[in-house]
Amino acid sequence: MGLFQIILSFPLAYFVYYFVGGVFFFPFLNFIGIFVVFALGADDVFVAVDKWKNARNELPSGTTEQVAALALPDAAYSMLLTSLTTAVAFFGTAICPVGPIVCFAVFVGLLITLDYLMNILLVFPALCLYDKWKIRGFKNMCVSFNWCCGKKDDTSKASYEIAQRRSAEDARGTTLTTL
Repeated sequence: MGLFQIILSFPLAYFVYYFVGGVFFFPFLNFIGIFVVFALGADDVFVAVDKWKNARNELPSGTTEQVAALALPDAAYSMLLTSLTTAVAFFGTAICPVGPIVCFAVFVGLLITLDYLMNILLVFPALCLYDKWKIRGFKNMCVSFNWCCGKKDDTSKASYEIAQRRSAEDARGTTLTTL
């Protein structure tokens, strides 16, 4: 999901650059912005995942909602600061009298801004889904979507309850003796 949100920011930035901003000149220099957004986007994904893991370690038996309430505001603020300072630096370069540099500065500023928004809108929900998947004890995510869109039966509910008890007992250091 992290790579997807980074790649998705490029066409979104082009849309805003061309259709909203009305800038029709798109120099080849703008393609260098993909390296900037990959670096900053990867850093944002790392911050989000790291904050999530730290929050999960603080609340080992907490629900996904509790972990999200602890991790996501702090991660969003940290990512906002790094993205905002970098975007402002690029937007500030737009005062240059050289046309291709102005276009590059505006485009990369848009890339960074939209990458942050995509990170908030895509990576955080993906972390919530991943956490719910891990709590339920699934080993392979590709074949375990029956919990959200498949048939509901008592065996899946029982396995969910067992996984909840296991995670709570693992947090206390005890073992599950009866099933």
